[in-house]
Amino acid sequence: AAEPAIMDPDGDTEMSYTAQDAVLVSEQIARLSGPQGGQSEIMRRIGLQLFVPGEGLLFGREDSGIERWDVYSTEELVLAEAGRVWQLREAPSGQQSTTRIRETFSRDDVVGIRIWRSHPRYSEWADSPMRATEMILDELLVLTKAIRAVALSRTAGPGIFFLPSSLRDQWASPQSGDNGQAQVDDPFVDDLITVTTAAIADPGVAAAQAPHVVYVPASVYEQIGADKLVQWSRNLDEIMQTQRESLIRRWATAVDLPAEVMTGLADSNHWTAWQIPEEAFRAHYAPAANIIVDALTTRFLWPALKEAKVTEPERFVIWYDPTALVAPTDQSKNYTEAFDRYVVSNEAYRRALGIGEDEAP
Repeated sequence: AAEPAIMDPDGDTEMSYTAQDAVLVSEQIARLSGPQGGQSEIMRRIGLQLFVPGEGLLFGREDSGIERWDVYSTEELVLAEAGRVWQLREAPSGQQSTTRIRETFSRDDVVGIRIWRSHPRYSEWADSPMRATEMILDELLVLTKAIRAVALSRTAGPGIFFLPSSLRDQWASPQSGDNGQAQVDDPFVDDLITVTTAAIADPGVAAAQAPHVVYVPASVYEQIGADKLVQWSRNLDEIMQTQRESLIRRWATAVDLPAEVMTGLADSNHWTAWQIPEEAFRAHYAPAANIIVDALTTRFLWPALKEAKVTEPERFVIWYDPTALVAPTDQSKNYTEAFDRYVVSNEAYRRALGIGEDEAP
């Protein structure tokens, strides 16, 4: 909020505060900004760190005389030299076995705030919804690779096309090999190998639809009849597909997000897709939001206000406003029943339906 609101310890009644306090609090919160996307990007990256590894680091420093705040993983930013310095690491590349240090900061010159979701066993450990579903995701990855292997395998191709061997003998031409002996060069088969190899490298090319060719004696060729093309089934293993769908459902119910949102079955359209029900926000999103605002309040705001000589800085907290995110509860049915029983007034009923008073009869 642009202007802070101070509440009493019970959270019921607003308390008075000076204009100077309001300015100081707003100025401290405005400091929390990064070079990419500002505060919204900082919140997004903190949420991502909480959801995947379970912890992240909010890091503040001066960059060319400008205060800068970023969010890093605990692998990219680490404490070193017995906790005296922060080291910002480069991302590993290729077969690189050692991690290169991009920058080093004295701990006295910067601010590093660890934000984490506590593990139920030891509170200093980090925990996350993704950690709880690690085995499910591993199974899903193995199964997806297996389905891809079936899709790219030769036996999953368009089939086998039979040709008489006399054609091969007619097209083939002898060539001299490296050992001086004559070798038979079959341009048709060479071309087929090139085509099928290209199909495996890129299943989207037309070569992926080319059948395999098998030469058979003319007598066998005549016995085959009209069905010279034997097609393999192009359908993937139904059991694999069922298993993958089951794993996705298991993951969607295990992760700390609404299952219908993760499976794409939420009742929403392009107007309301960014809104979520209030109960879903309280159960899945509010706990993570509470962790973030608590860390920002106790580790960032209060120390900053103490340094700014604000009296009783604990009166102030950083909080979130979910109004724009949470879909309003539809009370139209309840109000209709209450109106039919003469419990609510015409004005209240119109207000619940979103009808203005200017539209009253």
